[in-house]
Order: sequence, then C-alpha cells, then structure tokens
Amino acid sequence: MADIFGLQFQIIDPTQQAPGSLFTFGLPSPRLVRGKYKLLARWLGTFFTPKGSSYLFRDSGTYFTDALRGNVVDPADFETNLHDCIEDATEQLRDIDNQSPWLAADERIDTTRLVSFQETGTNTFEVWIELSNMSGQRLRVLLPYAQG
Repeated sequence: MADIFGLQFQIIDPTQQAPGSLFTFGLPSPRLVRGKYKLLARWLGTFFTPKGSSYLFRDSGTYFTDALRGNVVDPADFETNLHDCIEDATEQLRDIDNQSPWLAADERIDTTRLVSFQETGTNTFEVWIELSNMSGQRLRVLLPYAQG
C-alpha cells in the first residue's frame, strides 16, 4: 500500500515558532528531510508558488493559487486547470532534477498523477495526488483545503 502523507497548514503563535524554520510540523526544531519526503516538499513548494512571483525565476511556480483566489464556476474546468498545474510543477522538477546529478533516485521525480478529485461542498474540493520517484516509490498527498 502506498504511503499517505497529509499536509495541514496551521496558524500558530509566532512566538512559538522555532527560529529559522518555516514548517515545523509541530516539532520543536526543523528536521532534515530526505528521500521521497524531500521530493514531496520540493514538488509542493513548486506547486503552491504563484507563477511569476520569484524575481530570479519568473517561470517557476504554477497558476494554482490564482484559482484559489477566484470563484469556481465549472468544476470540470477547475479540474482541467488542476491537471495543467500538476503537470507544470512536475515538468519544472524534472528540469531541476536533470541539472542536479547529486540528487538521490528517491528524491527525483518520475511521475505525478491526480488520483482523486471530489467536490465536497460548494467550491470545495478534496484533491489527492500521487507522486512517484525514480526508485519506484509512491507517495499520496491530500492537498490542503478549507471545508465549505
């Protein structure tokens, strides 16, 4: 069975945040991430970065966050845009992987696919994505979403 990894964003008191860390997952200090979880962190970072927001790498990121700022009129159109964003993030990681020979096989992207897209309420969707690395390991992730 594939590993399941759900990422949840929580608002925390800034005084509780460990110095120098962005994500702590409730841990007192940042942890080194390797293997398929490093791949997942890289992919999610690319997927959630608004396209054009980096002054150094204008083509990095996806348009996914643009969809979050608007109203979904047609779920089918949203799903199509979601596929495009998934493919865009995956292709960007492939390009980086091809220029980064030091990455281990379990940290390099092979494929990404949309596993499940379910409307859970008005303009609220549950989205499961599966990533596989060059070692053949698979990892499923539930994209964070607000319940409607």
